[in-house]
Amino acid sequence: MKDFFVSYNKADKTWAEWIAFVLEANGYTTLIQAWDFRPGGNFIQEMQKAATETEKTLVVLSENYLKAEYTQPEWAAAFARDPRGQNRTLVPFRVQECKPVGLMGQVIYVDLVGLVEEEARAAVLGAFAPRAKPAQAPAFPGRETQPTYERVAPHPVEFPGSLSTGATGRSTSIAQSAESVLSTPALRDKKISASERLVLSQNLNSVTPQQFNMLLFALSPPAGLVPPMPAAQADRTFALLGWAEGLGGCGLAAVQQLLKDILNPQ
Repeated sequence: MKDFFVSYNKADKTWAEWIAFVLEANGYTTLIQAWDFRPGGNFIQEMQKAATETEKTLVVLSENYLKAEYTQPEWAAAFARDPRGQNRTLVPFRVQECKPVGLMGQVIYVDLVGLVEEEARAAVLGAFAPRAKPAQAPAFPGRETQPTYERVAPHPVEFPGSLSTGATGRSTSIAQSAESVLSTPALRDKKISASERLVLSQNLNSVTPQQFNMLLFALSPPAGLVPPMPAAQADRTFALLGWAEGLGGCGLAAVQQLLKDILNPQ
């Protein structure tokens, strides 16, 4: 059994291949028409194999997909295998603004719309990561006991979505700001007041998911520490701040400064 069958409409082929590549680069196995349905094969038999010999079906969700006639049996077969969603047999990845209705509308999707490449990769892999509970105990609120972690930089891969946020070069400026902030020991060790921490928590809870994810990738906390989307933003904020103010964290002042740079880019 392969891990995933990637179901898509031909208009979204680049997204389907990118998602499959990200998964296979991280140890998963996929079955995708663009790579596995070879000339001379029987299309119906290949689809039957895809439906019965994979653990999960991934849907590249868009208006193209929802309006296509031949994609419906693909996701319907996965839905029928797990109608209550207990095994998450059907997992949609929304790559274009659309509003699924009916049975598809009841399935929680991973939203890739508007994300930059690093955010999208984390969202794809986060959908299949173990539950958000951290492997080690969170830092005790009364004292700093968080263990030290090595920061891991993301790996560059070809991405079909937007690689920048426009002519302002905002993504580049945030990356430069993050490099500067994280390499400044004085800022990392700087303490902020209880009231400042409360304001910081409130600000993190109120930013858009895209802005939160941009901050998350700039800080690069240990993998699995911060719950992935679609977890509640308050839970993600709590986990991020707990790491930041613990031993091995970047410090709350660094979070404060980077959030300010994201909300007010130069």
